[in-house]
Amino acid sequence: MTQSLTVLGFFELPEDEIPPEEMWHHQERVKEWFEAMKERRKNPDMEPVDSFDVPVMKNEALKDLMGD
Repeated sequence: MTQSLTVLGFFELPEDEIPPEEMWHHQERVKEWFEAMKERRKNPDMEPVDSFDVPVMKNEALKDLMGD
């Protein structure tokens, strides 16, 4: 449930600060994403972070939820 609330909270962020969906279930990657966003706010001249290399995993529960 906590993870679900966290993901819902992503949608309250500016669009360019929402982490890519493929990393939502990687807690450490999400933490790195938000650390990068924090640094970007401090240094607006930095290049934006596009995404991190996250291996795509098959997840039947997510597949059912996302309709893929």
